[in-house]
Amino acid sequence: FQNTLPPKMVVDRNRTVHAFTTMPLSDDPNDSASLEYVVYYSQWTAAEGWSKPNDIFLSPLKRQARVQSVFMDKASIIHLVFFGGDELDANIYYSWAPAALAGQAGAWARPEAIGFDAITPDLAALTGDGEGRLAMVYSGNLGEGNSLYVVHSEDGGVTWTEPELIFSTYKLVEK
Repeated sequence: FQNTLPPKMVVDRNRTVHAFTTMPLSDDPNDSASLEYVVYYSQWTAAEGWSKPNDIFLSPLKRQARVQSVFMDKASIIHLVFFGGDELDANIYYSWAPAALAGQAGAWARPEAIGFDAITPDLAALTGDGEGRLAMVYSGNLGEGNSLYVVHSEDGGVTWTEPELIFSTYKLVEK
C-alpha cells in the first residue's frame, strides 16, 4: 500500500517484533475504502520472518485510525494509543492486549478515548515504568488553542486522569 505510515514497534522477551502501522483498507483510489485508515498488526520472528499484516483497529470516530505509540510492560502487555477521527473531530484512543495475542483483533480491550479534541498534525507518545504507571502526551485543543497535554494512569491503563495542559502556543502556562 502506497499510503502506509511508518510502523511503531516493540520487542518481547522471546525476541518477537510486534509492529503496528496505519494503512488504508484499500489501495484502489476508486474504492471508498481507500479513504478509511486502520491500524494493522504484523510480527517478525527469526524462524518465520514477517507475518501478513491484519487489521486490528477501526476508528471509533469518523474514518481514520492512525497508530501513534506503543509500550510493552513487564507482564508482556502491549499498550497502544491511536488517533481516531479526522481533521475536524478526533480523540486519542487507548487499548491494550497481551503480546502473545496482539494479532487477534478480539484480544484487544475496547478502545477508550483518553485524549480529547486531538488536532492535526496528530501527535501522541505513550510511555510507562513497567510497574503499572503510564503517561501519554498529545496535541489537542481543549479551548486554550493548539496545545500539548498529558494524561496519567497509575493502574496499568484501567483509569486515566483528565488531560492536563503542559504548553499552549497561545498563552503562557505558569506552574
